[in-house]
Amino acid sequence: MEKYLDSEQVFISLLSGYNTYTDTGDTAATITGETQKVIRHNRTRELYFAVPISTPKNLIKNTWFIDKWRRLIEHPCNSCFIWPVDFIRKEVTLPESYLVYEFKPRHNYKSLAALSKEGGFLGVENPELRSFALSFAGAYESVCDRDYLLFGIDDDSLFVDLDNYSLLIQMNEDMTIGRKSEITFTEDTYFSEVLDPFRYERRQRNKSGAEVYSYDMISESYAFVSILFRLLIGLYPYEGPGMDEYEYNISSSDNKDWIYRYVQNPVFIFDENDKSNSIDMYKKNEINIERWSRLGPELRRMFTETLVHDNVMRTGRVAYYSAAQWKAALENSFAALS
Repeated sequence: MEKYLDSEQVFISLLSGYNTYTDTGDTAATITGETQKVIRHNRTRELYFAVPISTPKNLIKNTWFIDKWRRLIEHPCNSCFIWPVDFIRKEVTLPESYLVYEFKPRHNYKSLAALSKEGGFLGVENPELRSFALSFAGAYESVCDRDYLLFGIDDDSLFVDLDNYSLLIQMNEDMTIGRKSEITFTEDTYFSEVLDPFRYERRQRNKSGAEVYSYDMISESYAFVSILFRLLIGLYPYEGPGMDEYEYNISSSDNKDWIYRYVQNPVFIFDENDKSNSIDMYKKNEINIERWSRLGPELRRMFTETLVHDNVMRTGRVAYYSAAQWKAALENSFAALS
């Protein structure tokens, strides 16, 4: 093993203790566009990215924290995810931990949020979009099959390879094991167009006065269904007349007024019983209405049952469809369009 210049350059695997890395001193842009530290595996000499994550003070003794990442790394979801390959610490006084990712060039990726803004991608009539939607459903199914709870998914965490329109999903470090778990967060952690309206209404304040939200598998399902709906229809599920006076922007951090209004008004734009937010009379929405009709009765029923106000606000027994059911319904609908 090579002699290190100083311990500030050394990273040791928390999973094996055998794998060690050295800081190259370089940084590079990841697939998501973020700039991260480049490290070199000391045995294989291969390059990787080291991405810092929140670190508990008693890192070495925190078996729960280490075991979480061991399970996630040893049992990855499908290839649609940007998934870590190791979990390392840096040899410094204060604990620092990093996730290790494969070193890949930036390539030709754009976030779904950025691509949607440009136009021409969203809509069930687009064959590339249909393939992308099926990949998205398959990725969600992979999460469920492994009993993980996927936190923080939205248009900014989905990336499209513009060469073949394949999908990559950025994993959030707060993702957890156990679909019956709950994740707590603040707006600084996650604030999105697909924030669960039920959890938004039931936010609380912690001792510091910050608003705290919770996130469960119904919140995860709501985010998935909302994104899927937008992929196929071109609008978010509640983006009707009630949102006309609010401007929608790409970046959630610059878009809080729109999000506040949106999550406070969860009236489905195709609700047959509540027309207060219907787009039926809007000429500008003719293409969205046409897309809705092309989905077929099965998908329309599943979207409606999931996204109507009473279901989203959990006033009774929640209508919930599994990832496998969504994937099967998409395949049936798309087969009819071929």
